[in-house]
Amino acid sequence: MKWFAPAFLLLFSFFINACVDKEPVLQEGIIGERILLNNDREYVDYLLAEIEKCKAAGTAYNFEDKDGKVVSNPDRRWLENVYLPQQETGDVQERACTEKVWSSITVTGTSGYAGGILRVFKSSTNYIRGTGMIFHNNTTATPGGNTTMSNNSVTWTCDGWCQDYRLALDGVPQPTSIVMTIFHRNNEGQICVTPVTVPNANVGFNSTLITSLCFCGAG
Repeated sequence: MKWFAPAFLLLFSFFINACVDKEPVLQEGIIGERILLNNDREYVDYLLAEIEKCKAAGTAYNFEDKDGKVVSNPDRRWLENVYLPQQETGDVQERACTEKVWSSITVTGTSGYAGGILRVFKSSTNYIRGTGMIFHNNTTATPGGNTTMSNNSVTWTCDGWCQDYRLALDGVPQPTSIVMTIFHRNNEGQICVTPVTVPNANVGFNSTLITSLCFCGAG
């Protein structure tokens, strides 16, 4: 019966480990196809193409003007004459080199909504970038997906480092799909567009969306 003690301990250990609560590991978001836009005109062209997709699906791409009025599926004139000048406000012009990040949220589902905050950190130090918080109004889910552009951005002095992105989102009930599209402008005026699908587990948590995300073609 010499085998009994080791076998009993092994069996006892199995039952003990089976009863231990283990924290679920929240996976990071899934990066989609990245696009590099060379200037503001290409950015407007990109937005218009996305707006046309929304219109074809019977959904909306929403923006806010400086007075907080929601403008859905705007045309080129509004984007160039209202949105772009408004989007430039808040830049630190006196700095020799600046970078900027803003984002949109696309919510897909048969009911519910999602909204909240995307936070931006410098990957190497975990220091928050600028004000650090990009705000997203609650966006109602539709089967085709509604999109809302953030109403602010984060700006910092260029340093060549990648960024970590964390989410604090709320969704009731939990939508089928949430995609955060991150727009990163470098000092040369190029814009890197990165769509990131949010794991459902992130809704309602202050958790990591993606780590060490560099500018398109860097890192």
